[in-house]
Amino acid sequence: MQVSVTFRNTEAEDWFKDYANERLAKLRKFIDKPLEAHVIMTVEKFRNIAEVNLLAKGISINGKEEAKDMQLAFD
Repeated sequence: MQVSVTFRNTEAEDWFKDYANERLAKLRKFIDKPLEAHVIMTVEKFRNIAEVNLLAKGISINGKEEAKDMQLAFD
């Protein structure tokens, strides 16, 4: 699976990227051949927004969540 991580209004930190890769690796149980995942992590004042776009053969899954902590938003 090819995972690209984009950070908006925050600095890129390795643990964000590692956490995203670890969580997306668990999706392999449910989707046979995921082709591409794009993760966008945005910080706006006190809001942390995580958006995941997953493109697989024949399906497209989009998710967006807002929380006070980036890990909570991503989960």
